[in-house]
Amino acid sequence: MILCARFLIESVSCVAKLTQFDIAFFGIILLPMITGMAELAPAVFFTYQDTMNLAGNVIVRSGMQIALLVMQFLVILGWIIG
Repeated sequence: MILCARFLIESVSCVAKLTQFDIAFFGIILLPMITGMAELAPAVFFTYQDTMNLAGNVIVRSGMQIALLVMQFLVILGWIIG
């Protein structure tokens, strides 16, 4: 797990240098978006195992984070539009 986190941080800094974006943009906007989407995978897994209580808890928790995803998406959209 530590190696994955280290690889992620190193890749973010490399991508920031290549794209001329500030590293704070990746840390504040893009990384939370990706992690919010990745949390929906356990809900699908729990649904296949017929543990709907766990799937419901994951979906509610992820729904709150998706609300933050929409806010971040609007920030990116506003940045693109100018």
